[in-house]
Amino acid sequence: MPITETVIRAKTTAGEVDFTVHAVFEAAGDLVFVDEVEQALLSGEIIEDDTKRSRCLVCSRVASAGLLHVVIDYSDWLVDADSGLVVVTVYRPDPNRWIDGRVRRP
Repeated sequence: MPITETVIRAKTTAGEVDFTVHAVFEAAGDLVFVDEVEQALLSGEIIEDDTKRSRCLVCSRVASAGLLHVVIDYSDWLVDADSGLVVVTVYRPDPNRWIDGRVRRP
């Protein structure tokens, strides 16, 4: 069962989102704060869903941070709907690799 934006928003609102150490370091490296990542999850759009790895890529424009990509692991949620989601990484999409931040360049 794939994840939905509705589930991501509900889990974020309920505080059921954890961050890997890698995600925290990547966000800090791009000067992105946790509250901005949460804003991105509340307003973002799933632009890729890797169901084999139970991960999705959320894209959002946050007023204070600009365009952000947030990779979410939802494997625990698939096993138990009461489980939280995990932010694996956060980054600002490179315009050399993304078209409008939403489509990977060939």
